[in-house]
Amino acid sequence: MTSNARKRCTAFPSSIDIHGDSNPGTNSTVIPNEQPTLTEKRCTTFLSSRDLEQDCLLEGNNTPELQHKPSSSLITELPLEPKEHTSATKFQRRPGWKPPHLPISAKRTSAERIDGTKRFASHFPESGSLWAKYKQFTKARGPGKVVLAYEIKSPKVIVAIKECKAADTERAQLLFRTSHPNIVNLQDAFIDERDVYLAYERMDLPLEQLHSDIKLEERHIATICREVLLGLSYIHQQLQICHLSVKCSTIFLSTQGHIKIGGIGSAMLLQHPKQEGRDIKSVGWMMTEIMEPGTAYPNPESILLESPGKWSHDILDFQKNTEHSVSQSSSPYHVFLAIAASSNAGSLVPLVLIAMKNWEA
Repeated sequence: MTSNARKRCTAFPSSIDIHGDSNPGTNSTVIPNEQPTLTEKRCTTFLSSRDLEQDCLLEGNNTPELQHKPSSSLITELPLEPKEHTSATKFQRRPGWKPPHLPISAKRTSAERIDGTKRFASHFPESGSLWAKYKQFTKARGPGKVVLAYEIKSPKVIVAIKECKAADTERAQLLFRTSHPNIVNLQDAFIDERDVYLAYERMDLPLEQLHSDIKLEERHIATICREVLLGLSYIHQQLQICHLSVKCSTIFLSTQGHIKIGGIGSAMLLQHPKQEGRDIKSVGWMMTEIMEPGTAYPNPESILLESPGKWSHDILDFQKNTEHSVSQSSSPYHVFLAIAASSNAGSLVPLVLIAMKNWEA
């Protein structure tokens, strides 16, 4: 049976052609009107799209008919095991082949997490005196003995140093550098006999000083809450610890508008048990401290306000939700956070500059 299928043929030279071309010195004469000599050709026939649509047959009576079937049925009919007369193809399953296991995310223990991190920071924390690297230039302010110092080799690098007396030096081995825009990042740590020194990045003003000098509006409070929640998410999910000391005195601001949670090194040393819900509740307690400082002073762990009518329904509802959240994932996005400024700098920088002048006076 002859098919009208369109064919594309590829001609290959025969051995006669090859031998004939191997004598370049032989003169060949072209005779006019003489039919060219037929050379041996090997043709490969390809089906056109018209053949597939019309279910045509290829040349040759022994060629099976190619039926037009949907792609799903063609895939299911591929042989899974090679037959005796069939060579293995790339569609056939390899003997003993098994699909790869899906990745399973599992929380690592604190020791495993720190070991993995310290592969890149094997000299953290360092042993010896901190003052061999830094030089102090301010006196300690208040409890905790936090002082400012600059790096001797790079005087432009200024850090805030906190001294931890009689700290657990074994737990100090769990310390490591942090990097997050909502955390006062730990940059250095030294173990000097029984004392541990923590060097943090420098911040400009505690939130406690800001709200005591300036009455913050709801949009300012929303911005602060949003940034604090982002910092807590990093602490809970990445560091896998709890802070348990989120309050106005441990939240810091910079003249660039950054809002950060302080004291992360102390949280690493203490290794509090998992109490994520308490960290979320502390955001509501911090709000009470900003909204009604006098009410929060005698009862710092409360969201009860003496004059709730001064505030909108959204801020009161958000504060109530923090009291009932057991973890970061259980506190969905609230409409109150929508009024937070898209740029911290445009919202809080002027207030920070005013409060710094009052603090330094």
